[in-house]
Amino acid sequence: MRHIEFIGLPAAGKSTLIEALQHGDLARDRVIVAPLKRAPVTRAEKLSMRLQDLASISRQLLGSPIRSRRIWNACAEFGQPSNALRLRMYLNCLRADILARSAHGTANENNLVILEQGAYQAVWSLALRSEFHTRERFMLCCRRLTDCLATPGLVILVNTPPDVARQRLASEPDLHGRLPRLLESDPGWMRRAQENIESLWEIACEDPQVKTFRYTAGEDALNDLELILRQLSTPG
Repeated sequence: MRHIEFIGLPAAGKSTLIEALQHGDLARDRVIVAPLKRAPVTRAEKLSMRLQDLASISRQLLGSPIRSRRIWNACAEFGQPSNALRLRMYLNCLRADILARSAHGTANENNLVILEQGAYQAVWSLALRSEFHTRERFMLCCRRLTDCLATPGLVILVNTPPDVARQRLASEPDLHGRLPRLLESDPGWMRRAQENIESLWEIACEDPQVKTFRYTAGEDALNDLELILRQLSTPG
């Protein structure tokens, strides 16, 4: 079983949905594995995370240099306005790919591994400052990059309206770091984020290897999602 990824706007409710899944019937059946979430904690723990990242990335670069080069070249096509942003996009995609591939070794017929910050989420969030003349060009670059990364078994779009996400960001500024300030300085950021997410969602829906589910908060939607997860965790 391949891993599961979530995409959605900041404050869309991805973490809330994962918590609901963990406390539901699936958790009691030991079907859901705790998400590989990289939440900010103390400074010492952040430093430890960075060192672990560097070690993992070094192993990836040494163990799969051709694959790592393909990811680098695909990131370069996004035309980031600075080398620092290009490197950041590359490292985030490489990190998500490493987590996904390690998840493939963890998942079996009784476990589903969730990546809250998977490759799809890394791609859309880090492409915001790239300059594209057309949506078709953006989607072409996304396809080339996602083709280089581990393929998820299921992509879940947490479908929250931009206005609602904006209100949540404003109401909890400490929880979301610099994002509320970014929205104040760049009013068009949320619109571009939504457009990027919809483009990536379309790419995921096109892939015959990937199941997709558009989640809008509600009891029926949660039940439908749990049913899909049960089907994915059933051998054969």
